[in-house]
Amino acid sequence: MSSAGPMTLSNSRQQSVDFSAELEVGALSASRQPIDLIHLRRYTLGDSGLEKEVLDLFLAQLPATIEALGTAAPRAERSRAAHTLKGSGRAVGAWRIAALAERVEQVVQGDAAADLSALVRQIEAAVVDVRGFVSATYVDAR
Repeated sequence: MSSAGPMTLSNSRQQSVDFSAELEVGALSASRQPIDLIHLRRYTLGDSGLEKEVLDLFLAQLPATIEALGTAAPRAERSRAAHTLKGSGRAVGAWRIAALAERVEQVVQGDAAADLSALVRQIEAAVVDVRGFVSATYVDAR
């Protein structure tokens, strides 16, 4: 991906949607809702069924990804898991999880001053918040 212009996504009508502003302020909205529904709805074109499906897929992959962040995993696997979690968190608007995963990625790449297990516990707590939010938000979608 080139950094020459804004990050966009074209919908079926070939209209570009600029997501660069959301990526820049994503960390600021991390303290609000566990999922940024405005961000997610732009990706899913407002299809609540698709939103739920995307979030269910995100939640389904989290246990294996979080397990791979553990100190028992090889460094390359931890780095890959952190990078994957950062990207998938950003994709669905789970800004807190994405920010924590980014911090884990930095730790795995050599920041010995941070406590990896504490960061993983924070991610696990954020996942509980996301699960609760998804359950409450998509009550009728079951």
